[in-house]
Amino acid sequence: VLPGSQRLGLLPHDERGSLLAVAIEEPGIPVPMAAGDALLFGSLLLHRSLPNRTATTRVALYLRYCDPGVVMVGSGNRPVLEDGYSW
Repeated sequence: VLPGSQRLGLLPHDERGSLLAVAIEEPGIPVPMAAGDALLFGSLLLHRSLPNRTATTRVALYLRYCDPGVVMVGSGNRPVLEDGYSW
């Protein structure tokens, strides 16, 4: 994670495969986690995951809390539920 980066607001993102990324030179700090651990942070905090070097699958769950009328959009201003990656 990059502490304090949430104060920068929403930054321009580039598509990298099925993900969106922000180009930044800061290394951030590691948050070591074990199987079963949970990490909670706001969506504006810059974060990343390095390659999974284990034989097991890495699983992530993304939750967001907002007004029910909000529609999250992605590439081409399409709702993310239509992006082929969300369900």
